[in-house]
Amino acid sequence: MNSAAVAIALADDLFVQCQTLSPWTVNYVDLEESLAIGSISQELLAQGGVLYELAGLSYEERDKRIFQRSASDWNIASLSFFPSNNWPDVVASGYITALASKIIVEDLKKTSESTAEQLVLVGREQTLHLAHWSQWISLLLVNPETKGEISMALNNAIKEAGDLLPVGKDYDLLYERWAEELKSKIAGFGLSAVSDVSRSSRVSGGSKVEKLIENLRGARNPDGLSSYSIY
Repeated sequence: MNSAAVAIALADDLFVQCQTLSPWTVNYVDLEESLAIGSISQELLAQGGVLYELAGLSYEERDKRIFQRSASDWNIASLSFFPSNNWPDVVASGYITALASKIIVEDLKKTSESTAEQLVLVGREQTLHLAHWSQWISLLLVNPETKGEISMALNNAIKEAGDLLPVGKDYDLLYERWAEELKSKIAGFGLSAVSDVSRSSRVSGGSKVEKLIENLRGARNPDGLSSYSIY
């Protein structure tokens, strides 16, 4: 396993997840959930920083990677772009990406003792994120008015989840473990009529990445320096 490549890819995903999840701090669900989303978003950003460091990137190299790359150089998992207008879709995406992240981190921790020490907090936080989204799935399934929505959201998210983990023979066992665990956990919610995960490669660039870069550069210059004097 190319640990550095896996760590960087996951760090990129977590950075994008932070950016696309954080608007839900004001896309109102309720006050407590808005605060929770803010915390999760901050933790995703911090986890990405740990993974960039694990992969050997300096702060300067990290900023260059985030702020200077063109859209065609970004290869982000489809589900990292959290929906902006449908809460059950956010919950489903959050749950499935958290499960994938947790499994990747657990596998990275096996590569060395020092790596395991660096990723202890990341693993704990991913476990808490998974529990948070799991609780929301259960709440939405209990309510007859939202049961159909969350069931459909999970089904749709699974269809888009095939590029969350690396492709290639070196990662077959990791992928199989994730797919089996996902299937088991979905069944644990009492759901069976869900799509199988169809493994796929990531697609470079795209309109969502272009929009992300546009927003980032509205706050910072391509060299990473702030566009706002208040900073």
